[in-house]
Amino acid sequence: MDYIRFDEFEKFIMKTKCNLKDLHINALSEDRDYLDSNRWEKLICNYLIELKEFYLEYRQAIDPESGSITDFKPPDQCNSLFWLEKKWTFEVEMDSFNYVYSICSYKKRWYDVNSSIELSKSTRLTLVDLPDDDHMMVFHLIIRDLLLVTQIYHLEITKETICFNILIKLTYKLSSLDSLKITSLIQSQFEYPSIKDKNFHFVSKKINITKVYLEKMSAIDEIYFLMRLCPRMTHLKVDFINDMDIELFIRNILKKINKDRNQYLRSLCIRKPTASDEIIQKLEEMIYQGQLLNHFTITSVDDNIYLQWK
Repeated sequence: MDYIRFDEFEKFIMKTKCNLKDLHINALSEDRDYLDSNRWEKLICNYLIELKEFYLEYRQAIDPESGSITDFKPPDQCNSLFWLEKKWTFEVEMDSFNYVYSICSYKKRWYDVNSSIELSKSTRLTLVDLPDDDHMMVFHLIIRDLLLVTQIYHLEITKETICFNILIKLTYKLSSLDSLKITSLIQSQFEYPSIKDKNFHFVSKKINITKVYLEKMSAIDEIYFLMRLCPRMTHLKVDFINDMDIELFIRNILKKINKDRNQYLRSLCIRKPTASDEIIQKLEEMIYQGQLLNHFTITSVDDNIYLQWK
């Protein structure tokens, strides 16, 4: 079907009584009625009662040179009981100043392994790219306006690298975050005096992130930084640990936890496609001999090594 306005689409559904089972829509920013969750709820309840799969994508572009963000109008969050029962969730994707809002069926995410799914807190923000320094102020104003209509509980940064100063500002501004996934950090940005200063300590105390996923690690210091930034982290996942030996990696992490008397971090997941029973046994022996943990389990599942302890 060619593009039609939501009013026309609504009339079409009411008139034909087609009662679809699957519905996928790509809407343009000229018609914000497609983001009216109340109208969708009424339409689906009355005329699309057999609808199982629903996907709505709405795109919006903003001109940062205009010096105004009046054109940016974030949609209302779909968080009523109706949407929760359908397991349809709201997501936002930002690629510099191009925005995509979507409503779609909830699919299992990386942090769902050992935790229950709380759909009312499933709203995810994905950052594909960030504006240049000249337009960061406008970007932060847009984040502010987005938070007026919905809380963001999960942040994914797919940009290849991100400096830690920007990461600190984002995690502080998105105060309801429970999970953080990033591709990689810029190692050259690690200036430890600034990380240890009072401002950093103040910011980290306000951050409540419990699950962190770093896809590519260049140095162990990046893990230490994330542990400082997210002091309430309970689960850490890492895909690539560069050329570092996995025994040395786990030993260093556990020593850091014991040294800092970290009472939160209790789960570690490391991608290791070649993990064998022999590797698992060596890791167990290393932990016991080093007296790094007392009560723990270590297993290999789907190319990942899971270490959990009490």
